[in-house]
Amino acid sequence: MSIRFRRFFLASAVSAVLAAGAFPSLAEDKSSDVEHRVISLREAVAVGIATNPQYGVVAASRRATDEELNQGKALFLPSLDLNADAGYEYTDDVGTRAGSGDDTEELLRRQAGITLTQMLFDGFAAHYEVKRQEARVVSSANRVRETAELVGLNIVESYLEVMRQRQLLVIARQNVADHVGILDQIQDGVNAGRSTQADLEQAKARLASARTVESGTRQALRNAEARYRQEVGDPPADLEFPQIPFDHLSADVEEEVVQAIANSPTLSIFESDIEVAYAEAQGTKSTMYPQVDLQLNARTSEDVGGIKDEEDTSASALLVMNWNLYRGGADVARAREFVHRHQQTKEERADAARQVENDVRQTWASMVASGERATQFSAQAEANSEVVKAYKDQFNLDRRTLLDVLDAQNELFVSRSNTVNSEFLEMFAVFRLLALKGRLLPVLEVEPPRESALASEDEWSYKEKMKAR
Repeated sequence: MSIRFRRFFLASAVSAVLAAGAFPSLAEDKSSDVEHRVISLREAVAVGIATNPQYGVVAASRRATDEELNQGKALFLPSLDLNADAGYEYTDDVGTRAGSGDDTEELLRRQAGITLTQMLFDGFAAHYEVKRQEARVVSSANRVRETAELVGLNIVESYLEVMRQRQLLVIARQNVADHVGILDQIQDGVNAGRSTQADLEQAKARLASARTVESGTRQALRNAEARYRQEVGDPPADLEFPQIPFDHLSADVEEEVVQAIANSPTLSIFESDIEVAYAEAQGTKSTMYPQVDLQLNARTSEDVGGIKDEEDTSASALLVMNWNLYRGGADVARAREFVHRHQQTKEERADAARQVENDVRQTWASMVASGERATQFSAQAEANSEVVKAYKDQFNLDRRTLLDVLDAQNELFVSRSNTVNSEFLEMFAVFRLLALKGRLLPVLEVEPPRESALASEDEWSYKEKMKAR
């Protein structure tokens, strides 16, 4: 495998020189220094992730979740409330009527108070709310990591697709050039009386077909460049042939499945969601306990209640308990609901694990099959190249027909194209296997997004917690 890719790398370098004029879409509206700038796969992935809106969405969500965690922690802290009022007050009651003079009193009243409330016990609602938010932070961090891996894989795919289409265009252009040479040879034969007009028309038809293929390949290249621009944010200039990280794969598919199940960012999200559901289920039990608060109150007032020049000051320190004894069974039903929600998230994680395993097995099979086909197509292309040379020599000696030469030329074109297609399919499968187990960015040495880091990794061991659930 490595020998074939070294050979392919050399062929890519030669093709890049031959194809200098093959990509007019790359040369439009560019200065010479931009045209000749070589972009590595690592650079494309790093730039693309940092500027991709999909990453921006989940990164902002992670930061918002951090603030929700801060809100949960605030439930343990005291609440301090200040209230005050001042204004006109008209009073007509027993107190005002008991005095001499008018039976009413009109005063400018003033009043102010401050209350501090400290939760002492709430049935562990605040405790599990913090646990829930901590798990959501971890889930958000894992989602950032998952998105970064997926965006990175999309960039790798678009990067390789541009390279593949450029290789195919080189092959298509060479195919057209070969057909032009055949047509010129037939034209000379017609002029000399050695070939027929039918041979000439047949050569023209095959040349037109080759040019149609070239045109279609050029359009496919434009589409690939457009997708690259969408993923990375910049147009593709000269792309550097990447090193294919076969050495970062396991020896067999079974080990690859084990690693993917253990390290998949997608499964990490579901594991965090299980923790969220567990905390929610435990938190619903808080309604079955009393809530106990400490309340400290201080109040002062003047000219209140129709009593002129009367100043009152009061203070209190109270333990306040509230306990709902019956709510029609709603609290019990809600607790059972979240037990089932917890089980639901477990089943969703199990389903996702099966999907990850299936993706790994299918991608591994694609990698192996593509590698085998690439080797076979490469050998076929080498043999077809010799056949074309031999048929052309035999045609000049009237031992082969023009149809034999044209068919051999077409087989050479097809085998060369199939070789390129299979090799790039194998390359992409390698990178996809890395992404499935969350290793694409580390292998490419791309710095992971800071939002993918856990706030306090030492405190979190979700794998062990999962075993206890």
